[in-house]
Amino acid sequence: MTYLSRRQIFSGGIVAGAAIATNAALPAAAAAASPRFPGDPGPGNMYYGASCVASYGVPTLEKQLGHNLGVHRGYFVAKTNSTNGLVRQVADDHAKGRMPSVSTKVPASWADMAAGRQDTWLRALLSRLNATGGPVFLTLHHEPENDTGGKGMAPQDWREMNEHAHALTRTVAPKVSIVPILMQYTFARGSGRKPADWVPATPILSTDCYNAWSPTNGLQWRSLEDKMQDVLPYANGRPIVLGEYGCRTDKKNPGRAADWMQEAFDFARTNNFVSMSYFNSWQHSRFGSWELDAERLAVMKRIISGAHSLTL
Repeated sequence: MTYLSRRQIFSGGIVAGAAIATNAALPAAAAAASPRFPGDPGPGNMYYGASCVASYGVPTLEKQLGHNLGVHRGYFVAKTNSTNGLVRQVADDHAKGRMPSVSTKVPASWADMAAGRQDTWLRALLSRLNATGGPVFLTLHHEPENDTGGKGMAPQDWREMNEHAHALTRTVAPKVSIVPILMQYTFARGSGRKPADWVPATPILSTDCYNAWSPTNGLQWRSLEDKMQDVLPYANGRPIVLGEYGCRTDKKNPGRAADWMQEAFDFARTNNFVSMSYFNSWQHSRFGSWELDAERLAVMKRIISGAHSLTL
């Protein structure tokens, strides 16, 4: 399998037109590098963290880890109460040293968003996020592939929505990075999808990526490295955010899931990934929960306390 070379990792990448001076709270080593986006942790470093189902909660996970999350994923919809909750999460994340990574659905079709017909809503959201004072990863309608088909809901509409939103950040919200999250399956050979139809010209590329194996579904056990080989060519040097990832424990092979998680982090860190969010939840888990058990929690604790896992 092909890794990106050290030269590609350290000299490649698209410098975001929206990039500003790195956040003052970043470690000195990261601040010394030219930022590719607001809050850039620097090549070889990572914001490492998770999303958490509400019944589990971030404080519980952080207590178990003995460490604050480097990144915190959250999911919202385009209604006033939900948007208020999104902004509150971002402010709380900044106070706790986490990189906020928030997704929201949008109030109209992707085509309407791309054409600027919802700019009042979008500008208001961007302005509120920018006013929180720190960098933010913002995703508009993550994993959109299963929601195509209606008017204004084609792949190119989603792509253009993200490009339009990124253009607005340059003047409205220079601390916000648009992070378009696609399914890893979209890039897989045999999916029948055309990744080029989906991938926006934004400074950051993002996908989810799960080891879908479970004891009951008969699917192949696959490494993150193996699955991401189809995605890397579309990054074209851009930093990558892993919006969601997960692996189930193989009770017949203790340590296998822990090894998977460590190898995933090592691969990601040396291949221009800048953030990883573990999907610590039972939701949308047809073949078994992704919730962390003792084995996976132990390896996450080791990784998050390491030198290459950063907080704001």
